[in-house]
Amino acid sequence: MTGVRGVLRTLGGAALTLGLSVTANQVLSEGKLSWTWSYVSYAVAVVSLLYAELGPSPPTTDPSPRGRRRIYLRQLRASVRDMETVGIATQSEFVFRMRQVYVDVSVVPKVLHDAAREPYLGSVSGEERRSLESVLRKAGRNGGSRILAVLGGPGSGKTTLARNTALELCGHRWRPWKRRLPVLLYLRRHAADLLAGDPPTLAESAVRAAWLDGKVSARWLDHRLDRGGCVVLLDGLDEVADPAERGRVVDWVGRQIQRYPRNIYVVTSRPHGYKSNPLPGAEVLQVRRFTWEQIDRFLRRWSYATESRARGGGGREVRAAADRNAANLLTRLQTQGALYDLAANPLLLTMTANVHRYRGQLPASRAELYDEMCDVLLHRRSEARGLVDATGLTGPHKQHVAQHLALAMMKAEVKDWPVRDAARAIRRSLRQVPGSVTPKVFLEVACASGLLVEREHEVYGFAHLTLQEYLAAAQLGTPRADTSVLIDHVEDPWWREAILLWCAANDATDIITACLDRATVPALALAFDCADQARTVEPETRDRLEELLGPPAPNAPHDPARQHLLDGIHGTRILRETVRLQDNTTLCAQPVPLSLYLSFVHEEKAAGLHHPDPFDRLGHDVDAAVGMRVGDVERFVEWLNTVTGDAVYRLPTLAEVKDPAAASITGLGRHTVWAHDGAHTVLHQPGDAPWPYATDTEHLPGIPAADRLQLNPYLRLLTTPATQRSQVEPWTRVLSAALAHAPESHGTPEFAPLELPLVLALSVGLHIARVHARAFDSDADVVSRASLERLIVRALGFARHLDVARATGLARDLDAGLATMLGEALGTVGDLRDWMTQTLDPNRDTRAGLTDSDTSLLLARSILIELTLGNAVDLARHLDLGPALGLARDLDPPLHPDGLDLVFGTAPLPPDLAGDLAHRLDSLYTLTAEREQDTDSGFVSSLDLALDLSHDLTASVHTEALMLSLDAFRLLFTHSTAVIASPSALSRLDHVLTRTAAAIPAHQRTLSDPATAVRHAHDILRTTQAPVPDHPITEVRHLTDSIGQLLTSMRSRNTPTDSRTLSSARTALLIAITVLTEADLRDRAAIRLLELAWLSLTTFDTPASRRPHPNQLLVLARTQP
Repeated sequence: MTGVRGVLRTLGGAALTLGLSVTANQVLSEGKLSWTWSYVSYAVAVVSLLYAELGPSPPTTDPSPRGRRRIYLRQLRASVRDMETVGIATQSEFVFRMRQVYVDVSVVPKVLHDAAREPYLGSVSGEERRSLESVLRKAGRNGGSRILAVLGGPGSGKTTLARNTALELCGHRWRPWKRRLPVLLYLRRHAADLLAGDPPTLAESAVRAAWLDGKVSARWLDHRLDRGGCVVLLDGLDEVADPAERGRVVDWVGRQIQRYPRNIYVVTSRPHGYKSNPLPGAEVLQVRRFTWEQIDRFLRRWSYATESRARGGGGREVRAAADRNAANLLTRLQTQGALYDLAANPLLLTMTANVHRYRGQLPASRAELYDEMCDVLLHRRSEARGLVDATGLTGPHKQHVAQHLALAMMKAEVKDWPVRDAARAIRRSLRQVPGSVTPKVFLEVACASGLLVEREHEVYGFAHLTLQEYLAAAQLGTPRADTSVLIDHVEDPWWREAILLWCAANDATDIITACLDRATVPALALAFDCADQARTVEPETRDRLEELLGPPAPNAPHDPARQHLLDGIHGTRILRETVRLQDNTTLCAQPVPLSLYLSFVHEEKAAGLHHPDPFDRLGHDVDAAVGMRVGDVERFVEWLNTVTGDAVYRLPTLAEVKDPAAASITGLGRHTVWAHDGAHTVLHQPGDAPWPYATDTEHLPGIPAADRLQLNPYLRLLTTPATQRSQVEPWTRVLSAALAHAPESHGTPEFAPLELPLVLALSVGLHIARVHARAFDSDADVVSRASLERLIVRALGFARHLDVARATGLARDLDAGLATMLGEALGTVGDLRDWMTQTLDPNRDTRAGLTDSDTSLLLARSILIELTLGNAVDLARHLDLGPALGLARDLDPPLHPDGLDLVFGTAPLPPDLAGDLAHRLDSLYTLTAEREQDTDSGFVSSLDLALDLSHDLTASVHTEALMLSLDAFRLLFTHSTAVIASPSALSRLDHVLTRTAAAIPAHQRTLSDPATAVRHAHDILRTTQAPVPDHPITEVRHLTDSIGQLLTSMRSRNTPTDSRTLSSARTALLIAITVLTEADLRDRAAIRLLELAWLSLTTFDTPASRRPHPNQLLVLARTQP
């Protein structure tokens, strides 16, 4: 070591040695340790060493080797610290430092054949991605290659990657791998020297760089290269245009590698310039396109750097403005899939950001942006770098030829073309421009520029379909172009984007007229898009188009065909923007919006299906539909393909949802998303999204008893002996027919026999509710509260089927007092309906019953139902049901024609068990009879049961639930010793169901489709042999099959997912689990599935205040032929 730094290092080492020696001597000699002189020695050592390493260099005309290294790194750092934006037409007025805006691109190992033929534009695949830094760390270890060929298309960031790598190697001196010396050589600037007869060595070439300005000698660099530990960055192999000359440069590189073998070599090139002259022994790394996260990061950094420079400083306001600008552009990219595909290229992303800031022309002038992109790819960037290609053509001449090629490929409906077809398409256009360029030369130059890609050997295609569409539209916009091809293809999805791009620069009247004449969904959807984007449209044509969206005439009947057409137009337009994943697969760039989903819901409701009302949504400021169930999703896709007339929509696969390109879709990372796993529809949950079917563990214990209360009418039927059923059945049959035909019976003479029984039944129902309300105690238990609420809600339901005026008139014929009081009672029903809507929390858990404050108001209003209604019991008891019963039998049966026969054909329970249950279940009706001094409490009970059964049997809405409950209760009472042996069967029933539910692990992940678990459990039970004779497994198989059918019907919305059906399904599941557990089934797989299905069903009616916000998004994939 020489100079001051050497002296300081010597002094530091000596002081450190002295300190250690003094310390050791004190310990060994005296056994004591005095730190006084040790501190001094260590301080001198540390200060000397730090000053030696960090202090300023002493001025010298003959720097030491370390001084030359410092000078070299200083010069290199200064040359690479700024970002390069060569060849961009719309430039920023600022030059940014690399550290301000650079986002590291990723690389991935590739076979040369694959790397050379993959397009550099478009969506990003989900394969493993690495940083070049991580590759350099491992280079040369464990037999790994020390020669790396980094390949990427134009604008993919190869040169910036090389420059940033050099910049990083200039700093961070304390990390071992960072101590390697970077050697950066732009091959295009040294090509003439390298091709000379006696080419210079690597060291000699490197020191001739303008940025080094001769400040270090070739001898010093030669010594460093010879010693090893350098990273040699050779940028732009493809920019040596002549193939023969490029081969000689490759030979030169090979010789330098042999001369300096202990270094790592990184050569960057476009694939087109590398594949004919690859470096022997090189590992190929392909530069990957930006992911959505990288696009987001770059735009936010770029926007902040721009705002900081424009405003002369930073701060919160600058950051907020930058974030707004970046978010605005990100939103525009998200909603335009083609722009997103192009933005995955760093050069085109930078260009897009510049245009967005300085022209403000996104998204309205996509054509102008595409024009600038083609301009940069064809000639502007190469000219800015001083490169000359073999055609000698100017930019406009090249674009003229490229436009003819694009139009020919559009007409042929191909994305890739063999060289012979491409050559034939451009032969005439090449003769129209100066020079004598052959088609082969032009195709090779266009491929080298990045506008074209050689997909396979001598098979060419445009780097992105959008560029092909734009250039074809540009050609059709030239004088004498035949635009009839556009009119002929207004229904063809292949031509849609080209037509829109053409309309943006031309008058679209003829195109829109052709669309209106075709009157198909694809054509009309295109017409509206053309009208939005066209340069001009004749007013008469625009008016004709707008008439389609106008409301129908006031007296016009509903036209399903017209609505189908409008829904198809709406769906086609709103889902037109996509994000490309693969050649023929795209994801819609936006989730399905609420407006489109509601069109589907309205159509299903009109067809009699049972959707909840109102439909859940995420929030007032979000347009995406959320909260749909698994069956809804599957039917929506079928409906959309039907109304659009284009069977291309489907659910995405799990791999497609997880694809990096999908990250650009709004809200995808924060919501669950419906997908298909190859066998079933599943709900995919990203890491940050809450599960929408979370269990309400606090309220689980109360669900079995609340469900049983819902099913009391079915239990009562099982306990009703045959003699009493003869009283229940005719009333049930008559009331079922009256309810089923209520809409058409008002004022119709032929239905008159059904109206009076319905009026009297309602009166009795109101009478029972009034008695129960008067006897209600504010301290009553949950069951009593829920019983009262059920009676009120049932009365409201029956009242909706009555014409009040006519009902009062019918009652007057029987009893004047009843007519008066019935009118008041029906008015009270209306008041109660309004009160319940306005006062009760719509998100309140109906299983929990009424609150004390609810009860006081309800009781006061119930007292208005005067005692006169008690006369309805006598009137109903003595009413001749003959005419009504005959009419009911003659009318078209409900949707389930055998429902009544099945229900009343069910055998009652054994008398001893039935007696105890009946006594407890009928206590309410005994109370009613006692309060009214009525000795026939059995009639009140029978008529009340008929009211419940007729409501469930009407249009078979709840018939499946009713039959399932009957089967389940019979199975339990037959096989469960815990219930049979109990002196109080009803309380024991509740205890058994609650105990079974309590044994189910409550913290399992619930299912979005419980029907799948039940079907799987049923399949297991079908193949399970009964361990002993008379084992109940056969009956449990039948029960699980019935549960599966009910859940499937709920899944398809044929049966409503309401409190009655959910209670039936959940109770049947608990009974199946109880019976299988008591029967000691060895294989518990089926039991675990049934438990999971029960737990999942408890989440279906959790009140909104206690459940996660609905977040199920519906994102669709499209597969084009």
